[in-house]
Amino acid sequence: MTWYPAKLCNECGYLNKRDNCCKCNKWMGDTKIPAHLCNDCGYGAKKDNCCKCNKWLGDTKISAYLCNDCGYRTKKDNCCKCNKYSPMV
Repeated sequence: MTWYPAKLCNECGYLNKRDNCCKCNKWMGDTKIPAHLCNDCGYGAKKDNCCKCNKWLGDTKISAYLCNDCGYRTKKDNCCKCNKYSPMV
């Protein structure tokens, strides 16, 4: 199973917005768990869209992260967009 790193657009990752979880929008603090997309959400040109608002990323690709709650244990193995299980292998 393939996974794709989740990215944020300029608007969703602007200044301190990048310090919020890409799934629930809570502030993450020091704990940042890399977010990823499943095969369906990250295949082809879909991986070039923001994982939060689905707008085209353009040149700016800011890495998306999950908070402690959204990335706890096996939750981190779920796609940050559709929540489908897709472990990072």
